Amino acid sequence: MNSMSIKYMLCRKVLFVCLLFSAASLTGWAQTNVFPATGNVGIGTVSPSFRLHVSGGVGERTRLQFGTKSIDLVDYGTGSLGYSNSSGIYVTNSDALIMASSNRAIRFVTNNGSFVERMRITATGSVGIGILTPTQRLEVNGTIKAKEVNVTAVGWPDYVFRPGYKLMPLAEVEAYIQENGRLPNIPGEAEVMEKGVNLGEINAKLLEKIEELTLYILNQESVIRDQGNRLDTTIAELESLKKFVKGKL
Repeated sequence: MNSMSIKYMLCRKVLFVCLLFSAASLTGWAQTNVFPATGNVGIGTVSPSFRLHVSGGVGERTRLQFGTKSIDLVDYGTGSLGYSNSSGIYVTNSDALIMASSNRAIRFVTNNGSFVERMRITATGSVGIGILTPTQRLEVNGTIKAKEVNVTAVGWPDYVFRPGYKLMPLAEVEAYIQENGRLPNIPGEAEVMEKGVNLGEINAKLLEKIEELTLYILNQESVIRDQGNRLDTTIAELESLKKFVKGKL
């Protein structure tokens, strides 16, 4: 290859590089990805502050793709939709999963001036709201507000109205109250303060007392009715006797 051919090829390469940089400049291309000596990697930024720093605008997302499934870190921007004005994780073509390693809890923290843990799910599946060491499936340290609560009961006191139910005499009820300061079969204050109450169980016991009270009232009404009938009979007999005596005078 002669010197003219070498010079010609060199000129072509230089011209190609110049055209490439000119095109990049005209189309607005600029370096937005960087791998500096600090070890921080920047995507969309030339000054990464973290080991991996991805910078985007409002309403944009960063995607991890696994075949047809994907996980997006997304900002939804402003709007009136249910997910507007928020940022989060969006999963496509798969159930979303949050999972901790062995014997580790999942914790939820908010910040109202300081970071505070609001809820946690323990490794055993207990959920605590306002409490860090829940021992029940759901334990709440605070007030629960609901429109409806459905409690599964293990029994219901229909037996009170069945034939053969032994109703405690009122004199025995009175003696029990004077001795214990509560109704029979109802937990005392000390037990409730220590262990709390089971809603299904206590409602069943309260209904038992209401049904027993109904029987007491019905029994008393029967006694009063019988006494009224006897009184009417006595009055009628007295009236007859009065007329008899008056006729003899």
